[in-house]
Amino acid sequence: MLQQIVIPALVAVLALPATAAPPARKESSLVWPPAPDQPRIRFVGTFYSAKDFHANKGLSLKRALEKMLGTEEREPPMMFPYGVATDSRGRVIVADSKLQAVHVFDAANHTSLLIRTQKGDRLLSPIGVATDAADNIYVSDSLAGKIFVFDPRGKVKLVIGHPEGRYKRPTGIAIDRTTGRMYIADTLKNEIVVTDLEGREMKRFGQAGIEPGEFNAPTEICLNRGRLYVTDFLNARIQIFEPDGKFVGTFGNLGRNPGEFDKPKGVALDSDGHVYVVEGLHDVVQILDTRGSLLMAFGRTGAGDGEFYLPTSIHIDRDDNIYVADSFNRRIEVFHYLKDASARRE
Repeated sequence: MLQQIVIPALVAVLALPATAAPPARKESSLVWPPAPDQPRIRFVGTFYSAKDFHANKGLSLKRALEKMLGTEEREPPMMFPYGVATDSRGRVIVADSKLQAVHVFDAANHTSLLIRTQKGDRLLSPIGVATDAADNIYVSDSLAGKIFVFDPRGKVKLVIGHPEGRYKRPTGIAIDRTTGRMYIADTLKNEIVVTDLEGREMKRFGQAGIEPGEFNAPTEICLNRGRLYVTDFLNARIQIFEPDGKFVGTFGNLGRNPGEFDKPKGVALDSDGHVYVVEGLHDVVQILDTRGSLLMAFGRTGAGDGEFYLPTSIHIDRDDNIYVADSFNRRIEVFHYLKDASARRE
């Protein structure tokens, strides 16, 4: 099992904002690395379903009657959370592949929303999720071969992918909120597709292969500081590009040692530019610099706090809250990256 490794240069964050915080049961003392080293990652909490976000104190008359009559609407818990993202309101959006739905959790207002499609184009296997500047929700569906666009209330606005076969297996998705560009990883075509937010294609780059700029099943994708980070799954590496597709660099290789990848999944960056890569085989998250040097790792196999079982995607919001889709445990785990000042205060 990958051991926790710490290099003093790793640093990171702000106080955890209430609007984005999950409904943690209590203040957690679980940190990485453990004392006496300075903590860099703190476990915040876990959530499984809408119940974890709804207020516990008091019931409205309507809800009380519904509860008494047995007509209270019950949102199902997550069954296989895969993609995870947040919007400008701090809502957590989760693509649930097995439930064929999208969960929207609002901790600030103690509410939730379950998005399902009933008519026409239907969600079959939602994988990736992203939001734009207006908090519209974009969901990639790997089986349907489409991108579904929902407004903030969950109403379908647009379905991108007609005619059939335009995308073979869209998975990872990222949006540049400034330029209005969308980046889609098409896993089976070994391409990254660049479109506007209406789905009008602007560019494709990549092809099958092992050379720099080539892919062998690209899956997850992240846009940060004007660079595109792509998980090149079967080549066991992370590739970095300019937004126009120009190759910048790559790091990683196949292996089971610290800093190597066997089943790399989600990729994300914190506010200090450290790269987080979910390692699906070892049930850990590795933190590296942009040259691929390992800084530290957190997590291990299990179902307890800070443990994972087949984790998939990762998302880091603007306040350095870290959301990991712990898929087989049917939950989202939330952590916080601690900058030097924040770590010293705690």
